[in-house]
Amino acid sequence: MPPVLIGNSGLKSWSVIGSGGFGQVYKAKSIDLGIDVAIKLLHQDDSSSLLKEAEMMLQGGNPYVLRLLGEYQGVPSGSSGPPQRGLVMEFMERGSVESLLQKLGGPPPWPLAFRLCHQVALGMNYLHQLSPSCCTLTSSPPTCCWTMGSVSSSQILAWPSLSAL
Repeated sequence: MPPVLIGNSGLKSWSVIGSGGFGQVYKAKSIDLGIDVAIKLLHQDDSSSLLKEAEMMLQGGNPYVLRLLGEYQGVPSGSSGPPQRGLVMEFMERGSVESLLQKLGGPPPWPLAFRLCHQVALGMNYLHQLSPSCCTLTSSPPTCCWTMGSVSSSQILAWPSLSAL
């Protein structure tokens, strides 16, 4: 089943929340769903890797991996240029692991660190169990990677039960 197509008319209040080698991530309000969403747009039009990632995300769900809500096609608010394609995912309301560590100003207390590690392991185990597996372990340095490229925990993991904030 292909992802739902979401265009500019279904989104408002765009803001950039992150960027990296792959592209930019925006926060916007979905008019139809009535919730904040994250929109991942690639720097280059690499539709094949975008569709592979969408297919993997549509295989099911896990509370520790972000859900795909649809595919974006359009020109982001405040931008100019040709239409872009991207993924529309649930927005991590409480932020990423990286933002949590910044708020704490140092390492988390052991109970929170253990819970974070446990939840990361649950999310990564789920990704590894997909068919075909989209999570492989590299040897040097030990890193878990998507088959479509390296992904950090701040990009893929949601923390629904985190109550430390």
